[in-house]
Amino acid sequence: MRIIVFFTFNIGLLDWIERGLQFRELNYWRALMSRGINVEIVTFDEQDTKIEEYLESNGLGGIIVHKLGKFHVSRLLAFLRTFLSVRRTIATRSPDQTTIIKTNQVRGWFLGFLVSIFTNNFFIVRFGYIPSQLYRDRRSYIKYIFALCSEALAIFFSNRTFVCGESSFNLLCNRPSSNKSKISRIFNYIDGDYAPSNLTKIARTDTALFVGRLETEKNPELAILAALKIGFSLTLAGDGSLRNDLEKRYRDYGNVKFIGNVKRDQLIVEYQKHNLFLITSFNEGMPKALMEAISSGCHPIGFDSPGSGVLLDKYGTSCSSVSNVSFLSDLESLLVRSTEKLKHRAELSSECLREFSLDGLIALEIALLGEIMNNKYVKV
Repeated sequence: MRIIVFFTFNIGLLDWIERGLQFRELNYWRALMSRGINVEIVTFDEQDTKIEEYLESNGLGGIIVHKLGKFHVSRLLAFLRTFLSVRRTIATRSPDQTTIIKTNQVRGWFLGFLVSIFTNNFFIVRFGYIPSQLYRDRRSYIKYIFALCSEALAIFFSNRTFVCGESSFNLLCNRPSSNKSKISRIFNYIDGDYAPSNLTKIARTDTALFVGRLETEKNPELAILAALKIGFSLTLAGDGSLRNDLEKRYRDYGNVKFIGNVKRDQLIVEYQKHNLFLITSFNEGMPKALMEAISSGCHPIGFDSPGSGVLLDKYGTSCSSVSNVSFLSDLESLLVRSTEKLKHRAELSSECLREFSLDGLIALEIALLGEIMNNKYVKV
């Protein structure tokens, strides 16, 4: 069996890896390969000249990389050229091997679907988050309607739809247009490296941590205002279009620090040494950073919102009203409510690691792949 993963970004995959905090798919791919599944990647940037070197340095030299022209769905000729190139590349390699084509985001699913049809292969679409919810929250109603239609078609044409969050799963299943038997929950996983027992013990101080892109949808300024209100030092790990503006406006506050994109080893240490983790986005799929913070013993506080709320109710502390004003006004009571869970930090960390272990989720995904190949659509 081989899995071909489509990354339909308008930037190269390596650029995306470097802009992010750390590419978290590596252990997932490594686990698939250890179980005899071949992994291939399609990335839409011919300039990704170092991606093979990057994979080799991370022990994943066996992954085949298909580098194609940039993906522009709005430009018909470019789309057709890319489609024909992908079809030719995939169809000519290992034709006797069962192939599953998987788009790693909803965006660009149509290209993966077309390739699967014209190469007679299985097709999976994965929802990390629900785009229509994001556009609805932004009140971009034209994009919202377009996203609703795109999501319905993606589910309809896929052999299976994987959803990584409980709230996203329920949302899609409750839509009249959805074939519920084709939608499965495959949660994000946590690496055991984030467990506090595997780390050098660092004394936690009255500090807070924000991890993620510094973009409007992540609402990073609320994390800054919250930290200033309670007198905690705040570290923001991540980069984005808001960084320059935020740094200019808060540079005179000595307890707000921007460290940009950090490598995995440093990120693990940041989780370990901070006391609180602030997740201030209004909508998430199943936030990986939140899960990593919990497993590292860094207590999370955030909104009771789609994606985050389920995890915060069990492992952290949530603000029931999803608004910046309510979050700041309720902050003191949120801290008081956190006290009891902070006493059980180690137990909650261990439970989270067990619930979202990589081995368990890989076993579930492989079982679902087997069902797909036998044309069984069993709701999980």
